[in-house]
Amino acid sequence: MLNKNQIMTENQIQTSRAERPKSHPITPEGHQSVVRRKTSQTPLTQTLFLDGESGDRFNAILAAHIAEFQPCTLAESVLVETMAVCRWAQAGLREKEQASAIQELRKQSQPGADVVAFASAHRELKLLALISRYEATLDRRHSRALRNFIRFRARRQSAFSAAIPAVPRSKKQ
Repeated sequence: MLNKNQIMTENQIQTSRAERPKSHPITPEGHQSVVRRKTSQTPLTQTLFLDGESGDRFNAILAAHIAEFQPCTLAESVLVETMAVCRWAQAGLREKEQASAIQELRKQSQPGADVVAFASAHRELKLLALISRYEATLDRRHSRALRNFIRFRARRQSAFSAAIPAVPRSKKQ
């Protein structure tokens, strides 16, 4: 590793040039692979997904949020990511809620389902209450991030307009 003040030797330059084609994709498939690796291995997605979970849906939600809000600063980007995470997590909660309901319906169609249904009804109510609480928390978090985003954007725009001197209008004669 070179410091800023060190100059590369001719041998290091030649080695770097020789290695460059190996690190850059040539085919469109190779390029797509690099793009997928970059988006699936960001610090945000490394902490967000469980093993075996795909980040495709999250990346689509994040891309839609970025396209809609077009963040210009780091603070705005963080808030947009927070909103995307909340929407993605809410979609996951809805899937879990639906899967739980389907599982209960299957249990009830089996013989002796009345005994199983009574025992699992209590667990099901607890699960639904927990999902509802998580969903409300995510909705509040999303709303707070949106409010902060709007406030940051307004503050930045007012600072920008204040920095530009007003041009005096000429009077019509």
